[in-house]
Amino acid sequence: MTSLNRVQSNMAEAPFPLLELPTEIVLKICEVLLPKAIKPYKTFREHKEAQEHFSDMANLARSCKGLRNAATELLRKHRMHNPMEEGILGYAHRIIQNWHLARRETIFKMSPFDNTGSLDEDDLLTLDEIADDLEFEVKPSDYKDDLVQEGRPEMGTPLFHHARARIAYLIVSRLPNLTSLTLYSTAAHRFDVEENFVSRISLPALKHAKFVGFRSRHFWDWNEVQFNHTHEDFELSPTVDCFSFVEYIRAAPNLEELEFEHMDTCTRYLCLTGVRSLRFNNCRFRTRHLFRSLGQVPELKSFTYRTGFYNNYLQQDDYDDYYEPEHTVTPSDVWQTLKLCDGVACRLHTLEIDIRETGPMSRRDSTYVRHREQVFLKDLSRFYRLRTLSLTQQTLWEKWFDRSHNRKKIQTVRGKSRLIETLPRGIKSFSLSDITIEFFPCLLCFAAYLRSRKRSFRRLKEVHLRPSPDLVRQLKHAKAHQDGEFPDYFDASCGEVEHILDKRAKILEDFKEAGVKADFPFDSYPLFTDNKEDLQRQQDMQHWCHRCHTNDMGCLERKKNELSGESGLGWDSDGSPS
Repeated sequence: MTSLNRVQSNMAEAPFPLLELPTEIVLKICEVLLPKAIKPYKTFREHKEAQEHFSDMANLARSCKGLRNAATELLRKHRMHNPMEEGILGYAHRIIQNWHLARRETIFKMSPFDNTGSLDEDDLLTLDEIADDLEFEVKPSDYKDDLVQEGRPEMGTPLFHHARARIAYLIVSRLPNLTSLTLYSTAAHRFDVEENFVSRISLPALKHAKFVGFRSRHFWDWNEVQFNHTHEDFELSPTVDCFSFVEYIRAAPNLEELEFEHMDTCTRYLCLTGVRSLRFNNCRFRTRHLFRSLGQVPELKSFTYRTGFYNNYLQQDDYDDYYEPEHTVTPSDVWQTLKLCDGVACRLHTLEIDIRETGPMSRRDSTYVRHREQVFLKDLSRFYRLRTLSLTQQTLWEKWFDRSHNRKKIQTVRGKSRLIETLPRGIKSFSLSDITIEFFPCLLCFAAYLRSRKRSFRRLKEVHLRPSPDLVRQLKHAKAHQDGEFPDYFDASCGEVEHILDKRAKILEDFKEAGVKADFPFDSYPLFTDNKEDLQRQQDMQHWCHRCHTNDMGCLERKKNELSGESGLGWDSDGSPS
């Protein structure tokens, strides 16, 4: 027995010679990490599992040359196939024809860019039967012509997307074990849903839901369609109204995470009794809409609001005058609304407010003073259970405020102790983005305070700082001088950034001595948007080179002036000003 134990012990300690096995066996082992190739994957659950396996396979391929060759051969043969590859109707066909498959599905996603697919008459009859079971007056056979407009000019009409949303509703009604749901648009008409209705579907396993508004003004002109909508109808449009998705919400009693994206309104109060995490991404709310959406959230622990307004921030013209940005949600509105919600201030653990502008006040040439200091965040000490806090500097102070107020009022908003007085003492992680050079005294004071009185913020472990595009340019400018790239050239703009790197280093050093992990990279926190042009614009605003040395907006502004026919600075061939 002792001899056997010794042999087993030696075997356990010896490395297993995997690559010495025959190639066929190594390939078989690698195949275990890959799912069966199904074209397309029948369900979103299978697709998600396949993504995880592909990631494992890619990591395995990096371990050594021998496994890389084996894994590469397998990865060539396999390809990710989205469940919607055959279209929404193709996915619906699999679900309504296979009850066991429907019971295994745990995820459903539909976007505006998914294909519709071909419509089978047998499937149409089955969908009509499902609509009958749900007591729908309008059946798929009544709007089948709206579904088969793929690739035609009519695809841009509201009826096309409205019909797809109705089909999605019928599909979801046949998925009893859904845990995650992502939908765009809605099948509800703006006057169909009453506040005291009973949901026709049941989603007891649903934990996460994401509803994406469909801003139809990007795809068609409302005035050209038969509805003849007015500007007031934008606010009532179900495609951008949170309340239009209320039937899905009420069908999910165990819903914990809820996301709304690209929403413009909430026409009635939402009842989110079990929701613990609520996120509004790229939304264009007014104050009353935010209040309605937070009417009943007794279990809320995490809240995020990211505005969809940032044209002034990108120094572009406003997109749509209808939205009147001066009436949109301000940082103070978020603060006040959360305080008014019963018990939320005492329960909230995570708070993120990403507001890059406060309407026309944020314009560079603005002297608008309507809201004065009331637009900014005030004392957050009431949120005493808050542990993670993420803000943009615009929630605390903006440049327009200094142009419109006296020094005493400026100190109340941008005094050195602003962060010390505003932040709750119990936070563990603090993030501040879009920082400008004017806010450095607040950061220096806060870091020095932590170094000398760490016990005041004894839980604070991490601080993440991200500069504004202007500050990125200033940091790059200062770094160029530090590296000796301009030994004989110095003007007023150079004086402004002369000590900026020393201040940044001092801030990071004080945080380190206070035992707080801090970072302050040379790039801005990206906007939360899927608009690639806007993201590129933000990147362009951070650009700095030798040709930008004496230009406030650098190459970007100079190019704009050239396009508008204005005279700009002259430049020599070496990139220096003439």
